[in-house]
Amino acid sequence: MVLQHLMTGLPEDLVTFVRELRAVRDRYRHVSITPVDIPCASIRLAVVTGQPLLDLVAFTIAENQFSDLLDEMLATVRVQRPLLEKQIDRIKIHLKQVDLAVLAFKGAIDENVYFRSLAQDAAVSQELYHFLVNQAVRPFLVAFAREYASRLDLTHWQRPYCPICGRFSDLSRLSGDEEGRHLVCIHCQSMWEYERLACPHCGNKEPEKLDYLSTEEYPGWQIHICQRCQGYVKTVDSRQAFINLSVLDEFDTLMLDIIARKKGYLNERIGPILN
Repeated sequence: MVLQHLMTGLPEDLVTFVRELRAVRDRYRHVSITPVDIPCASIRLAVVTGQPLLDLVAFTIAENQFSDLLDEMLATVRVQRPLLEKQIDRIKIHLKQVDLAVLAFKGAIDENVYFRSLAQDAAVSQELYHFLVNQAVRPFLVAFAREYASRLDLTHWQRPYCPICGRFSDLSRLSGDEEGRHLVCIHCQSMWEYERLACPHCGNKEPEKLDYLSTEEYPGWQIHICQRCQGYVKTVDSRQAFINLSVLDEFDTLMLDIIARKKGYLNERIGPILN
């Protein structure tokens, strides 16, 4: 109910774009990865030293499924965003000379330098190329997390990035007690504890530079902001609303991104969606 209310504030063409893009991704929600054996001691050491599991375990996917998903994603964006038609066609041509296994892995770890090089070669927007691959790789990341998450003891993780894929989070949940806060990874659907009064983007812990924007029209939601880095985290207070954050993605909370943008706060990852 709350999420539907959030989506109703968006322009109709954007809602349609989001729905079609998500439908493509959801058709591949049952993909699997090729699991590998890894010693429990190595996993424990990774957690203690702050090493995301994706740095330790091979990310092996079915390339034919990844290729099909990319093709569907490109076709959908081409229809829903006509102004991007020429760039989409260039990306489609460029993908024929790209190693898909490498592309999937670089998408999974979110390596900006790699996508900058791809975008230059293809003569397209880096954020568009990056966004499309991020969307296409996501079902495989979820499968990866599903395979390995139960082996991790995250009691003392307390880091701003995901213990599975290493992505930084811009979504969190406040629990009933004064200290309780969990960050959520929208990419692999992992969740872990994090300090309540700290910016996960820059590490700022100065109370006078941490605040939140109230969103009375969206009950249960807040936008936690950092005056030092101008970053923000979309946050649901579980005392006011129950939402299963592990199944959300950036589309569900776009209205909060729009509110934050108007106030001058930044999230580069949503650019291709709103533009």
